[in-house]
Amino acid sequence: MLAIIFAFLALASSLVWYLLRHDHGRHLPAGSLWTAFGFGVLAMGLALVVEGLLFPNALFDSPASFSLHYRFFAALGVGFVEESLKFVPFALFIYKRPYFREHTDGVIYFAICGLTFGLTENIGYTLSFGAGAGVARLILTPFFHAAGTGILGYYLIGEKLNRSSWPILLLACLTIPVLHGLYDFGLLSSIPIFVLVSLMVTLLLTMGLFLYFMSANELDRANLAREAAAPLSLSHVAGRPVYASTPPVPQLPLVDVPTAPGQRNGLAIAGFVLSVLGCLAWLLSLVGTVIGVLALVFGIKGLHSRHRGLAITSIVLSLLVIPLSLFMTLAYIGYYEGASTKSPTSDPSSALFSEPIQPATILRYAATIGSVMSN
Repeated sequence: MLAIIFAFLALASSLVWYLLRHDHGRHLPAGSLWTAFGFGVLAMGLALVVEGLLFPNALFDSPASFSLHYRFFAALGVGFVEESLKFVPFALFIYKRPYFREHTDGVIYFAICGLTFGLTENIGYTLSFGAGAGVARLILTPFFHAAGTGILGYYLIGEKLNRSSWPILLLACLTIPVLHGLYDFGLLSSIPIFVLVSLMVTLLLTMGLFLYFMSANELDRANLAREAAAPLSLSHVAGRPVYASTPPVPQLPLVDVPTAPGQRNGLAIAGFVLSVLGCLAWLLSLVGTVIGVLALVFGIKGLHSRHRGLAITSIVLSLLVIPLSLFMTLAYIGYYEGASTKSPTSDPSSALFSEPIQPATILRYAATIGSVMSN
């Protein structure tokens, strides 16, 4: 068990080292990094209290004793609680700090905060449920919390540097908790297809963390290059010569990632292809949700390409695919509930599905919605 705990510590340390080693911006104060660490510990403590008040302990100790649809909505609740506690307090603290001024700062500070939260949670699960649980979390969730919070930090610093990007920040604040909830539900359900979705979500967020960090580095390098290229003018303050950069260096907009036009075109095309696949994948419930979210992200990124029409189409289709996928998730949950038990449960959420949804009903719903979409 000690080896598993040391493995968690080693992975956490390696991620922090990677982020700091590859940060090409200005030096970050050591005290501010420890502050991010402290906010992660604080968020973990608050999460224990809040979740203890909102959800029964048996939900995590023996989830099979609860109905699937209760586990689904509880998992979404856990996702919003944990992501809010990791992000909101630290965001209120750091937003106006002078050292919070570069795109990589948003990723690094909030990734450390989320990493501390996840490290504390993983060690706690290992000590409580044994080495088997520790190994499972070592595979599934080494950077899960760091990734979600780090992505939110990316959009927060973008909103600070470019005030017009707040709608994207709001969208991210809704998307990340939903993905977190879908991940938790997959593990709580013990149904193979939903467990597969959990694996897809954690891989998606982990890859997203590194991609967003690379994007932040590109934005910072472009800004530093503009500052270096700006002409210097000599002025005098209190009789002393002072060099000031004129004109003021403009900040790059958050969504205008400095990639080659071909790369932006590729994002628009990829978003369109994924959105078309999502029109079929929504029948696979949460798999369609993940594909829809990817199509939405790529569509937003591709809005500034030559294929703006494809990007807009991918956004529209993904906004249809995501709710349809969630609808199918509820349908499958109702079917599994009906197949697993014949008697009503005492669960407080049992009124959500008074009648189990049969496979024929699922296909009928799918055919009806498909005919509506084709018309």
